[in-house]
Amino acid sequence: RAQTDFKRFSAYDLGRLAIAGLINKTKLDGSHIDHVYYGNVIQDINTSNVARESSMAAGLPDSIPATTLSM
Repeated sequence: RAQTDFKRFSAYDLGRLAIAGLINKTKLDGSHIDHVYYGNVIQDINTSNVARESSMAAGLPDSIPATTLSM
């Protein structure tokens, strides 16, 4: 996202927008999601589990596990 129009967004914001956009576009009931995986290259030091923060901000139930994968 560096040097792009997305640089103003945090990894958490990008994840939230992606999850919310997917749910909105597909009309998927969030309770049908089994697990959220989020991958990134450089971990955001302000958010320990980007997958969890993104999924909850997108309105998914807190009962859905979320895992952040960093390379």
